[in-house]
Amino acid sequence: MNRRSFIAATAASICMAAAPALAYEPITISELEARFRQFPADMRKYLQETLKSHGHYQGGIDGSWGPGTARGYELLMQTPRYRKYAPTWTWARDAQVVETLTFYTTDAWVD
Repeated sequence: MNRRSFIAATAASICMAAAPALAYEPITISELEARFRQFPADMRKYLQETLKSHGHYQGGIDGSWGPGTARGYELLMQTPRYRKYAPTWTWARDAQVVETLTFYTTDAWVD
């Protein structure tokens, strides 16, 4: 299973098992940090790589949450692409947080 398939399957399983749909509220950095830390180290590194490949992360790929990773997600959430799609999400909160963390790992949100 490649990384993209692994991430898509993980996100899908969370969405399917999640609580009833909720209205979208902006995701917070503290929510992202808490969920990021729950992922295995290789997934955390992959998420940093995706942020870096989109120009949102400048630090080393170490799988650790720090100011660089936080800033990377702040920049991601300011992009027109994210701002277009995130407000349409009505999934359970954890699924919205996971979708934000993995936003660049899927083609689902490509214009």
